[in-house]
This record gives sequence, C-alpha cells and structure tokens, in this order.
Amino acid sequence: MRYSPTLALPWLLCGAPTALACNPLPPAVTDAVLQHQMVMVGEYHGTNEAPQAFYDLVCTALAAKPQAITVALELNAIKGITLTDKNSLQQWLTADKEWLGPHDGRSSKAMYQLLEKLVEARQTYPQLSILLFNSHADARDEAMAQNIMADYHGQKLLTYSGDTHAKQTPGTAWDANATLMGQVLKQHYPAQIYSIKLRYAGGTAWAWEDTIGVQKVSVTREPAPFTSQISANADFNLLWNIGPVTASYPYLATAAEQQNSVSH
Repeated sequence: MRYSPTLALPWLLCGAPTALACNPLPPAVTDAVLQHQMVMVGEYHGTNEAPQAFYDLVCTALAAKPQAITVALELNAIKGITLTDKNSLQQWLTADKEWLGPHDGRSSKAMYQLLEKLVEARQTYPQLSILLFNSHADARDEAMAQNIMADYHGQKLLTYSGDTHAKQTPGTAWDANATLMGQVLKQHYPAQIYSIKLRYAGGTAWAWEDTIGVQKVSVTREPAPFTSQISANADFNLLWNIGPVTASYPYLATAAEQQNSVSH
C-alpha cells in the first residue's frame, strides 16, 4: 500500500496470523487505534484503497491485543442475519436490496471484499463482531449513533462511514445545524472517542454526486502518507492521506454500469 511506512512494527510482522495479511500503518494511525477505545474512520465512498486502509486498521487492533472488538459499518442490518461467516454474508447480500442500486459507493466491489476479509478474520479471531448500523430515519445520523450505542458495552469499537458522519462537530455544507453521528457519540463518550478523516492524493471514486458514477477526487495539499494531528475540539482528530485512489465499481453492477467500467 502507498501509505506504508518504511519500518513495520514487530508484532505486526510476527504476532498476526498470515491469513489476515496486514499492511503496516503510519505510526500516528497505529497510535490512534491502539490508544483509543472508540475510533471512527470517515471516507469518501467508492474507492478501492479506503476499505483496504480501514481493514489494515482493524487488523492492527486485532493483532495488538486479544480483546473484544466490534467493527461497525454504514450498511443495512437485516433482521435475523448476523455476519459471522461466508454463508451469513451471502444470505445478507441476497436480502439487502440496496446492493442492487442505486449505487453510492457503499455497495462497491471493495466494500464487499472488506466484508469478506472481516468474516474470514473472525474465523481466527472470534472476539471480532460486525455491526451494521445504517438507518433510513429522517434524523439519520442520530439514529445511526443510537444503533451503535445500543450495541456498545465497553468493547473496542472501530466505525467506518462516510466522512460527514464521522465528524465530531455539528453542521454540514448543506445544513449548518445538522446533528451528526460523530457529534452524538462524542457527547456520550468524550474520553473514548477519536475520529480519523481519510484524505487522498487525487484519483477517482464511484460516488453519488450530481450524477452517480465515476467522480474525480481532488488532490490534498499534503503528500501521502501524511498524517496531521488536530485539536480535540476540531471536526476530526487526525487527517490521514492514503495516497492516490481508484474507483471501485458496484459489486452487483448493472449492464450500463459494466459498460461504464469498460469505457474508463
């Protein structure tokens, strides 16, 4: 991965099972995931690289200490299905109609691969659980925060969502007074919470903007693997530039989307 530092931590090289295939993280990211009980990671949906970066963060936490860990994803929960193995993953995929479209980047090939790796990791680390916390309520962010808090009982928690939802302060570009998921979690768990926003060195993503499809991703000012600590009262605690990114197409792509993939 482009964001890997030159020196890997010994416990990452020796302590983790080879099946996890961890990539080492920048030191600031490693410190964040090991020192904080609740870590939110916010992405721009629809890239290949961001889900891999999040998985490496999960892998780091698993390899560092045998403890209960919940990985919480901005995806739909299906009643009666808990993601524990490949069979349950297939049952869930069949039941969740959002994977048929419209596709906003959360139903990408890379996201499905992330899910596959998480259920595979769970076979070695049964203390790993997967929580799906998306909501379609009018007050969506508040509902997503409630879904997370209902499952939280003191275990290590790693959340992965769109970056707006991981913001610890109120307001969006379209609503200055909006209450956000990260804001609610910080209000309830001010000592435990830590938020990371992924940044990029340009590229493309499959996302839902004015149109749905491949979007250009702007280049941030800081070169990868740049990380920047921010004050505790800021929107995010850490910015992490993971480098250039490429669009991850829908896992269950329509014929038109497949043609779009060929044309790019």
